[in-house]
Amino acid sequence: MSGFPAGRIAGIPIAIHWSALAVAGLFSWVLATGLLPEVAPGGDALSYWYVALGATVLFGLSLLAHEVGHAVAARRHGVGTDGITLWGLGGVARLDREAPTPRAEVVIAGAGPAASAGLAVAFLGGAGLVSMLGAGDLPVAVLAWLGLANAVLAVFNLLPGAPLDGGRIVRGVLWWRTGDRERATIGAARAGQVLGGILVLAGITGLLGGLLTVVVGVFVFLQARAEARAAEASRGLRDVRVGDVVGADAASVPAWWSVRRFVEEGGLVRDAVLVHDDGGRPSGIVTGADLARLPAATWDTTVLGGVAVPVAVLERVEASESVAAVLGRWDGRPLAVVRDGSIVGVLSAAHLLRVAAWGRLAGRTGTRVG
Repeated sequence: MSGFPAGRIAGIPIAIHWSALAVAGLFSWVLATGLLPEVAPGGDALSYWYVALGATVLFGLSLLAHEVGHAVAARRHGVGTDGITLWGLGGVARLDREAPTPRAEVVIAGAGPAASAGLAVAFLGGAGLVSMLGAGDLPVAVLAWLGLANAVLAVFNLLPGAPLDGGRIVRGVLWWRTGDRERATIGAARAGQVLGGILVLAGITGLLGGLLTVVVGVFVFLQARAEARAAEASRGLRDVRVGDVVGADAASVPAWWSVRRFVEEGGLVRDAVLVHDDGGRPSGIVTGADLARLPAATWDTTVLGGVAVPVAVLERVEASESVAAVLGRWDGRPLAVVRDGSIVGVLSAAHLLRVAAWGRLAGRTGTRVG
Protein backbone atom coordinates (compact mmCIF):
# COMPACT_ATOMS: atom_id res chain seq x y z
CA MET A 1 0.00 0.00 0.00
CA SER A 2 1.65 3.21 -1.17
CA GLY A 3 1.22 6.68 0.23
CA PHE A 4 2.79 10.10 0.67
CA PRO A 5 6.20 9.98 2.42
CA ALA A 6 6.00 11.45 5.92
CA GLY A 7 9.50 11.00 7.31
CA ARG A 8 11.12 8.22 9.31
CA ILE A 9 11.01 6.91 12.85
CA ALA A 10 14.01 4.87 14.02
CA GLY A 11 14.96 4.44 10.37
CA ILE A 12 11.50 3.13 9.37
CA PRO A 13 9.84 4.99 6.44
CA ILE A 14 6.43 6.43 7.30
CA ALA A 15 3.77 7.05 4.65
CA ILE A 16 0.23 8.41 4.70
CA HIS A 17 -2.32 6.98 2.25
CA TRP A 18 -4.87 9.35 0.72
CA SER A 19 -7.68 7.45 2.44
CA ALA A 20 -6.24 8.43 5.83
CA LEU A 21 -6.55 12.09 4.89
CA ALA A 22 -10.18 11.56 3.87
CA VAL A 23 -11.02 9.83 7.16
CA ALA A 24 -9.13 12.53 9.09
CA GLY A 25 -11.30 15.15 7.42
CA LEU A 26 -14.43 13.19 8.36
CA PHE A 27 -13.31 12.84 12.00
CA SER A 28 -12.56 16.57 12.19
CA TRP A 29 -15.98 17.44 10.79
CA VAL A 30 -17.80 15.14 13.24
CA LEU A 31 -15.86 16.55 16.18
CA ALA A 32 -16.13 20.21 15.16
CA THR A 33 -19.81 20.22 14.22
CA GLY A 34 -21.23 17.54 16.51
CA LEU A 35 -19.42 16.15 19.53
CA LEU A 36 -17.47 19.17 20.77
CA PRO A 37 -20.33 21.74 20.56
CA GLU A 38 -22.58 19.23 22.34
CA VAL A 39 -20.27 18.44 25.28
CA ALA A 40 -18.68 21.90 25.52
CA PRO A 41 -21.31 24.44 24.38
CA GLY A 42 -20.69 28.15 24.18
CA GLY A 43 -17.64 28.24 21.92
CA ASP A 44 -17.29 29.67 18.45
CA ALA A 45 -17.17 27.49 15.34
CA LEU A 46 -13.56 28.36 14.46
CA SER A 47 -12.33 27.28 17.90
CA TYR A 48 -14.15 23.96 17.59
CA TRP A 49 -12.47 23.36 14.21
CA TYR A 50 -8.99 24.17 15.56
CA VAL A 51 -9.46 21.80 18.48
CA ALA A 52 -11.00 19.11 16.25
CA LEU A 53 -8.05 19.25 13.85
CA GLY A 54 -5.61 19.02 16.75
CA ALA A 55 -7.48 16.02 18.19
CA THR A 56 -7.48 14.31 14.81
CA VAL A 57 -3.72 14.79 14.44
CA LEU A 58 -3.19 13.34 17.92
CA PHE A 59 -5.33 10.33 17.03
CA GLY A 60 -3.27 9.86 13.86
CA LEU A 61 -0.13 9.89 16.01
CA SER A 62 -1.82 7.33 18.25
CA LEU A 63 -2.31 5.05 15.25
CA LEU A 64 1.34 5.56 14.39
CA ALA A 65 2.35 4.66 17.96
CA HIS A 66 0.33 1.44 17.63
CA GLU A 67 2.28 0.43 14.52
CA VAL A 68 5.61 1.55 15.97
CA GLY A 69 4.85 -0.75 18.91
CA HIS A 70 4.70 -3.66 16.46
CA ALA A 71 7.92 -2.53 14.79
CA VAL A 72 9.85 -2.18 18.05
CA ALA A 73 8.75 -5.61 19.26
CA ALA A 74 9.60 -7.10 15.87
CA ARG A 75 13.10 -5.59 15.93
CA ARG A 76 13.75 -7.14 19.35
CA HIS A 77 13.01 -10.55 17.80
CA GLY A 78 15.24 -10.06 14.77
CA VAL A 79 12.47 -9.00 12.38
CA GLY A 80 12.83 -5.75 10.45
CA THR A 81 10.14 -3.35 9.27
CA ASP A 82 10.16 -2.14 5.67
CA GLY A 83 7.73 0.68 6.36
CA ILE A 84 4.58 1.89 8.10
CA THR A 85 1.58 3.26 6.24
CA LEU A 86 -1.40 5.01 7.81
CA TRP A 87 -4.62 4.57 5.85
CA GLY A 88 -8.36 4.93 6.19
CA LEU A 89 -8.95 1.93 8.47
CA GLY A 90 -5.85 2.27 10.64
CA GLY A 91 -2.23 1.48 9.95
CA VAL A 92 -0.03 -1.23 8.47
CA ALA A 93 3.50 -2.16 9.57
CA ARG A 94 5.17 -4.14 6.79
CA LEU A 95 7.53 -6.63 8.44
CA ASP A 96 10.34 -7.97 6.27
CA ARG A 97 9.84 -11.58 7.36
CA GLU A 98 7.68 -13.90 9.44
CA ALA A 99 8.06 -14.08 13.22
CA PRO A 100 10.71 -16.72 13.98
CA THR A 101 8.84 -18.39 16.87
CA PRO A 102 5.30 -18.64 18.26
CA ARG A 103 6.34 -16.53 21.27
CA ALA A 104 7.69 -13.81 18.96
CA GLU A 105 4.42 -13.91 17.00
CA VAL A 106 2.40 -13.29 20.16
CA VAL A 107 4.70 -10.55 21.47
CA ILE A 108 4.86 -8.68 18.15
CA ALA A 109 1.08 -8.90 17.70
CA GLY A 110 0.34 -7.80 21.25
CA ALA A 111 2.70 -4.82 21.22
CA GLY A 112 0.38 -2.66 19.10
CA PRO A 113 -2.75 -3.05 21.28
CA ALA A 114 -0.54 -2.62 24.36
CA ALA A 115 0.65 0.74 23.02
CA SER A 116 -2.96 1.80 22.31
CA ALA A 117 -4.08 0.67 25.77
CA GLY A 118 -1.26 2.67 27.36
CA LEU A 119 -2.30 5.77 25.43
CA ALA A 120 -5.93 5.23 26.43
CA VAL A 121 -4.96 5.21 30.11
CA ALA A 122 -2.76 8.29 29.62
CA PHE A 123 -5.44 10.32 27.81
CA LEU A 124 -8.25 9.33 30.19
CA GLY A 125 -6.01 10.08 33.13
CA GLY A 126 -5.20 13.44 31.57
CA ALA A 127 -8.91 14.14 31.12
CA GLY A 128 -9.51 13.44 34.81
CA LEU A 129 -6.57 15.63 35.84
CA VAL A 130 -7.55 18.67 33.77
CA SER A 131 -11.12 18.29 35.00
CA MET A 132 -9.95 18.47 38.61
CA LEU A 133 -7.87 21.54 37.74
CA GLY A 134 -10.96 23.23 36.31
CA ALA A 135 -9.52 23.66 32.81
CA GLY A 136 -12.94 23.65 31.14
CA ASP A 137 -15.15 21.24 29.25
CA LEU A 138 -13.40 21.45 25.88
CA PRO A 139 -9.95 20.05 26.82
CA VAL A 140 -11.61 17.43 29.01
CA ALA A 141 -13.82 16.35 26.09
CA VAL A 142 -10.89 16.11 23.68
CA LEU A 143 -8.72 14.09 26.06
CA ALA A 144 -11.61 11.80 26.95
CA TRP A 145 -12.39 11.23 23.26
CA LEU A 146 -8.76 10.38 22.53
CA GLY A 147 -8.72 8.00 25.49
CA LEU A 148 -11.88 6.21 24.40
CA ALA A 149 -10.73 6.09 20.76
CA ASN A 150 -7.48 4.41 21.76
CA ALA A 151 -9.34 2.00 24.03
CA VAL A 152 -11.64 1.02 21.18
CA LEU A 153 -8.59 0.64 18.91
CA ALA A 154 -6.92 -1.70 21.41
CA VAL A 155 -10.04 -3.80 22.04
CA PHE A 156 -11.01 -4.06 18.36
CA ASN A 157 -7.54 -5.14 17.32
CA LEU A 158 -7.59 -7.89 19.96
CA LEU A 159 -10.63 -9.56 18.39
CA PRO A 160 -9.59 -13.17 17.69
CA GLY A 161 -9.35 -13.35 13.92
CA ALA A 162 -6.80 -12.59 11.20
CA PRO A 163 -5.75 -10.07 9.98
CA LEU A 164 -6.28 -8.32 13.33
CA ASP A 165 -3.66 -8.46 16.07
CA GLY A 166 -5.89 -10.80 18.04
CA GLY A 167 -5.79 -13.16 15.07
CA ARG A 168 -2.00 -13.04 15.14
CA ILE A 169 -2.08 -13.95 18.81
CA VAL A 170 -4.42 -16.86 18.04
CA ARG A 171 -2.02 -17.90 15.31
CA GLY A 172 0.92 -17.83 17.72
CA VAL A 173 -0.94 -19.93 20.28
CA LEU A 174 -2.06 -22.47 17.67
CA TRP A 175 1.45 -22.58 16.25
CA TRP A 176 2.85 -23.29 19.73
CA ARG A 177 0.29 -26.03 20.38
CA THR A 178 0.53 -27.77 16.99
CA GLY A 179 4.05 -26.95 15.86
CA ASP A 180 2.57 -26.23 12.42
CA ARG A 181 2.81 -22.60 11.21
CA GLU A 182 0.59 -23.04 8.16
CA ARG A 183 -2.09 -24.93 10.07
CA ALA A 184 -2.09 -22.18 12.69
CA THR A 185 -2.37 -19.50 9.99
CA ILE A 186 -5.31 -21.27 8.37
CA GLY A 187 -7.05 -21.58 11.74
CA ALA A 188 -6.59 -17.88 12.54
CA ALA A 189 -7.69 -16.92 9.02
CA ARG A 190 -10.88 -18.99 9.26
CA ALA A 191 -11.64 -17.29 12.56
CA GLY A 192 -11.11 -13.97 10.77
CA GLN A 193 -13.59 -14.93 8.06
CA VAL A 194 -16.19 -15.75 10.71
CA LEU A 195 -15.43 -12.48 12.50
CA GLY A 196 -15.75 -10.52 9.26
CA GLY A 197 -19.12 -12.12 8.57
CA ILE A 198 -20.33 -11.24 12.07
CA LEU A 199 -19.25 -7.62 11.64
CA VAL A 200 -21.04 -7.36 8.30
CA LEU A 201 -24.21 -8.83 9.81
CA ALA A 202 -23.99 -6.52 12.82
CA GLY A 203 -23.61 -3.49 10.57
CA ILE A 204 -26.47 -4.46 8.26
CA THR A 205 -28.88 -5.14 11.13
CA GLY A 206 -27.86 -2.03 13.05
CA LEU A 207 -26.70 -3.98 16.09
CA LEU A 208 -23.27 -2.34 15.92
CA GLY A 209 -22.61 0.82 13.97
CA GLY A 210 -23.74 0.87 10.38
CA LEU A 211 -22.01 1.27 7.03
CA LEU A 212 -18.55 1.65 8.59
CA THR A 213 -18.95 -1.66 10.42
CA VAL A 214 -19.98 -3.34 7.16
CA VAL A 215 -16.91 -1.92 5.38
CA VAL A 216 -14.60 -3.10 8.17
CA GLY A 217 -16.26 -6.52 8.18
CA VAL A 218 -15.81 -6.94 4.43
CA PHE A 219 -12.17 -5.91 4.73
CA VAL A 220 -11.51 -8.37 7.55
CA PHE A 221 -13.25 -11.20 5.65
CA LEU A 222 -11.35 -10.61 2.39
CA GLN A 223 -7.97 -10.27 4.09
CA ALA A 224 -8.59 -13.40 6.16
CA ARG A 225 -9.58 -15.36 3.05
CA ALA A 226 -6.43 -14.22 1.27
CA GLU A 227 -4.28 -15.30 4.21
CA ALA A 228 -5.96 -18.70 4.32
CA ARG A 229 -5.30 -19.26 0.61
CA ALA A 230 -1.67 -18.16 0.96
CA ALA A 231 -1.18 -20.53 3.90
CA GLU A 232 -2.75 -23.41 1.99
CA ALA A 233 -0.40 -22.70 -0.92
CA SER A 234 2.59 -22.58 1.43
CA ARG A 235 1.47 -25.84 2.99
CA GLY A 236 1.47 -27.43 -0.44
CA LEU A 237 5.11 -26.37 -0.92
CA ARG A 238 6.52 -28.09 2.13
CA ASP A 239 8.00 -30.92 0.09
CA VAL A 240 9.15 -28.73 -2.81
CA ARG A 241 12.88 -28.05 -2.61
CA VAL A 242 14.74 -25.03 -3.90
CA GLY A 243 16.71 -27.27 -6.23
CA ASP A 244 13.46 -28.48 -7.84
CA VAL A 245 12.54 -24.91 -8.75
CA VAL A 246 15.88 -23.58 -9.99
CA GLY A 247 17.18 -26.70 -11.74
CA ALA A 248 16.48 -25.30 -15.18
CA ASP A 249 18.47 -22.16 -14.37
CA ALA A 250 21.73 -23.90 -13.45
CA ALA A 251 23.46 -22.83 -16.68
CA SER A 252 25.91 -19.93 -16.48
CA VAL A 253 27.58 -17.61 -18.98
CA PRO A 254 31.21 -16.43 -19.25
CA ALA A 255 32.16 -13.25 -17.41
CA TRP A 256 34.00 -12.00 -20.51
CA TRP A 257 30.86 -11.94 -22.64
CA SER A 258 29.75 -8.46 -23.64
CA VAL A 259 26.33 -7.29 -22.59
CA ARG A 260 25.42 -7.13 -26.28
CA ARG A 261 26.24 -10.80 -26.81
CA PHE A 262 24.38 -11.75 -23.65
CA VAL A 263 21.26 -9.97 -24.86
CA GLU A 264 21.52 -11.44 -28.37
CA GLU A 265 21.89 -14.94 -26.87
CA GLY A 266 18.55 -14.48 -25.11
CA GLY A 267 19.98 -13.86 -21.67
CA LEU A 268 17.18 -11.46 -20.72
CA VAL A 269 14.70 -14.33 -20.71
CA ARG A 270 15.83 -15.01 -17.13
CA ASP A 271 15.87 -12.18 -14.64
CA ALA A 272 19.04 -13.46 -12.91
CA VAL A 273 21.84 -15.56 -14.43
CA LEU A 274 25.08 -17.00 -13.05
CA VAL A 275 28.34 -15.69 -14.48
CA HIS A 276 31.50 -17.85 -14.41
CA ASP A 277 35.21 -17.02 -14.66
CA ASP A 278 37.78 -18.52 -17.04
CA GLY A 279 38.03 -21.59 -14.83
CA GLY A 280 34.30 -22.23 -15.00
CA ARG A 281 33.77 -21.21 -11.37
CA PRO A 282 30.70 -19.06 -10.56
CA SER A 283 31.89 -15.51 -9.96
CA GLY A 284 28.69 -13.49 -9.82
CA ILE A 285 25.09 -12.95 -10.81
CA VAL A 286 23.77 -10.67 -13.52
CA THR A 287 20.21 -9.41 -13.17
CA GLY A 288 17.90 -7.79 -15.66
CA ALA A 289 17.64 -4.77 -13.37
CA ASP A 290 21.42 -4.27 -13.53
CA LEU A 291 21.43 -4.36 -17.31
CA ALA A 292 18.42 -2.07 -17.61
CA ARG A 293 20.43 0.70 -16.00
CA LEU A 294 23.13 0.48 -18.67
CA PRO A 295 22.90 2.75 -21.74
CA ALA A 296 22.54 0.64 -24.88
CA ALA A 297 25.56 2.46 -26.36
CA THR A 298 27.81 0.74 -23.79
CA TRP A 299 26.61 -2.80 -24.41
CA ASP A 300 29.44 -3.63 -26.83
CA THR A 301 32.23 -2.48 -24.48
CA THR A 302 30.81 -3.64 -21.15
CA VAL A 303 31.47 -7.21 -20.06
CA LEU A 304 29.19 -9.15 -17.74
CA GLY A 305 31.90 -9.50 -15.12
CA GLY A 306 31.93 -5.73 -14.74
CA VAL A 307 28.26 -5.51 -13.80
CA ALA A 308 27.75 -8.82 -12.02
CA VAL A 309 27.04 -8.95 -8.28
CA PRO A 310 29.94 -10.93 -6.76
CA VAL A 311 28.94 -14.29 -5.33
CA ALA A 312 30.86 -13.44 -2.16
CA VAL A 313 28.22 -10.89 -1.13
CA LEU A 314 25.18 -12.98 -2.04
CA GLU A 315 23.06 -14.71 0.55
CA ARG A 316 23.11 -18.45 -0.03
CA VAL A 317 20.50 -21.15 0.32
CA GLU A 318 20.84 -24.90 0.16
CA ALA A 319 19.21 -26.64 -2.81
CA SER A 320 17.73 -29.19 -0.40
CA GLU A 321 15.90 -26.57 1.69
CA SER A 322 12.13 -26.30 1.54
CA VAL A 323 10.83 -23.53 -0.71
CA ALA A 324 8.17 -22.68 1.88
CA ALA A 325 10.85 -22.10 4.53
CA VAL A 326 12.90 -19.89 2.21
CA LEU A 327 9.90 -17.79 1.14
CA GLY A 328 9.13 -17.09 4.80
CA ARG A 329 12.34 -15.08 5.15
CA TRP A 330 13.11 -14.03 1.56
CA ASP A 331 13.11 -10.35 0.61
CA GLY A 332 12.96 -11.07 -3.15
CA ARG A 333 16.62 -10.40 -3.98
CA PRO A 334 18.43 -13.16 -5.89
CA LEU A 335 19.88 -15.97 -3.77
CA ALA A 336 22.79 -18.21 -4.72
CA VAL A 337 21.65 -21.84 -4.60
CA VAL A 338 24.25 -24.23 -3.19
CA ARG A 339 24.50 -27.99 -3.52
CA ASP A 340 27.38 -29.95 -1.96
CA GLY A 341 29.25 -26.71 -1.33
CA SER A 342 29.05 -25.50 -4.94
CA ILE A 343 26.81 -22.81 -6.41
CA VAL A 344 24.48 -24.46 -8.91
CA GLY A 345 21.85 -21.84 -9.66
CA VAL A 346 20.00 -18.67 -8.77
CA LEU A 347 16.71 -18.27 -6.93
CA SER A 348 15.21 -15.08 -8.34
CA ALA A 349 11.96 -13.16 -8.31
CA ALA A 350 10.87 -14.93 -11.49
CA HIS A 351 10.58 -18.13 -9.48
CA LEU A 352 7.82 -16.59 -7.39
CA LEU A 353 5.34 -17.10 -10.23
CA ARG A 354 6.38 -20.71 -10.70
CA VAL A 355 6.34 -21.37 -6.97
CA ALA A 356 2.92 -19.72 -6.58
CA ALA A 357 1.48 -21.92 -9.32
CA TRP A 358 2.88 -25.07 -7.72
CA GLY A 359 1.59 -23.98 -4.32
CA ARG A 360 -1.93 -23.39 -5.59
CA LEU A 361 -1.97 -26.81 -7.27
CA ALA A 362 -0.63 -28.59 -4.21
CA GLY A 363 -2.87 -26.66 -1.83
CA ARG A 364 -5.99 -27.56 -3.78
CA THR A 365 -5.28 -31.18 -4.57
CA GLY A 366 -3.15 -32.30 -1.64
CA THR A 367 -0.65 -33.66 -4.17
CA ARG A 368 3.03 -33.84 -3.21
CA VAL A 369 4.93 -31.78 -5.76
CA GLY A 370 8.51 -32.50 -6.78
